Amino acid sequence: MVVVHDEKVLETDRGWLLNKIQNWMPQAFIVYIASHHTPEVERVARSRGAGYYLSKPVDTARLEHLLSGLQRFDNL
Repeated sequence: MVVVHDEKVLETDRGWLLNKIQNWMPQAFIVYIASHHTPEVERVARSRGAGYYLSKPVDTARLEHLLSGLQRFDNL
């Protein structure tokens, strides 16, 4: 599962969204992509279950490698 957030998303909504994902799909591996990095956004994302954290601009080769690895893992 990949979650992308925009800077206009309220802080409380970030946590709410990640909590909902954990409740709906507890087995999901969350890749969280923030529009702007701050230590606080990363802390919240990781504390709410994000297994991987990126911020824009995203290194697409790195993201593709990660997603490809997750897809292979899921197919086992």
